[in-house]
Amino acid sequence: MVVDIAQLHDIQQKNRKTVKNYFKRFINVINKIETVTDDKALDALVTGLHMRTPFWRDIQNSQPKTYSQLVDLIQREIQSKKMIENRERKLKGIERSDVILNLGTTIFKKRALLNHRTTTTEDSTRQR
Repeated sequence: MVVDIAQLHDIQQKNRKTVKNYFKRFINVINKIETVTDDKALDALVTGLHMRTPFWRDIQNSQPKTYSQLVDLIQREIQSKKMIENRERKLKGIERSDVILNLGTTIFKKRALLNHRTTTTEDSTRQR
């Protein structure tokens, strides 16, 4: 199936969708196009990015001159997001176990306190 260059411009990074998701869709379409110039591919890829995101601002500031420069920037962005997500998962795992440990200690302390109160009340009742 032959795809027209105009279809590249139809691909947009949707609100709250990742650069990775957008780039995958873009690559799927561009691979079906028989011939596309570097300038047209670069233009289509840049204009499809969701505007006013930190990554979009980075692209505007760096102004890649070629399609492959932009692809490199996108791949770095995807890789850095992946590293951040992995780091957050690790931190959340540590925090989650700390919370469970803290809750366990708190529950233990509350039980010990209740047991102590119960024992003290029983002792004072016996003394009467």
